[in-house]
Amino acid sequence: MESEWVSVAVLAAGLALLLNPLVPGVHLGSDAVYEYSAVSVEYESGTGLELRGVDDGAEKEPLPVDDEIACEAHWNRWTCGVFGAVQRNGPVPGGASAGVDFHAEFRLVALGDRFFRPTTVDRAGEAQLALEPVTDSDPLRMVATSDLRPRERRAVESGRIVTYRLLARTNQLLQFDGGYYFVHRTGHKEYGGERTHCVASGGDFCSDADWKRRTDSTVTLGSRLAGLLLTFRGWERIRS
Repeated sequence: MESEWVSVAVLAAGLALLLNPLVPGVHLGSDAVYEYSAVSVEYESGTGLELRGVDDGAEKEPLPVDDEIACEAHWNRWTCGVFGAVQRNGPVPGGASAGVDFHAEFRLVALGDRFFRPTTVDRAGEAQLALEPVTDSDPLRMVATSDLRPRERRAVESGRIVTYRLLARTNQLLQFDGGYYFVHRTGHKEYGGERTHCVASGGDFCSDADWKRRTDSTVTLGSRLAGLLLTFRGWERIRS
């Protein structure tokens, strides 16, 4: 009787290894590996945003923090030019027809180390775009989400992840454990075709991607082979 239970256990272990959905998979053909890094975000009125890498603590150059915050990285010069003019000169005609329909698009505007809130005012029966200074001591909570997805949480906790999947949400402000962060892509490596192509912002990502593919493929093939052997062994024990 004990021998039968051992045979069943061996068969069950083999099937578990064969059907295990948690193995990383075999990656020998055309695919891609991506690197995502987390950046911590702090804000103080008068000093503006401070960005630091979670993994190394190094201060970062301005980067897009969230698509609901305008001008934090000064990438869209035309948009920031309009908001800058409003800050200096007062309200301007707004609305889609005027090409400055930013009231609904942005919740915060970063200008001169301060945050402003886009709003509209009525001037002679016409809605105009205006800026209202934000006095909230923690304005980042206005746009941050605390609903982190598993890979976002891993990136924030570890500072960096290497994955085969594109993150659906990047450069979005995240609130986690009392702080603010965002995750952005810092590298990707394409495999297949005539040549392998790697782009990275620094570090050892290109070699790390190769190591990940080799390791994950070896672990998966080893797990499947062990499962196959155990399954046959268990089945033979049950039949004998």
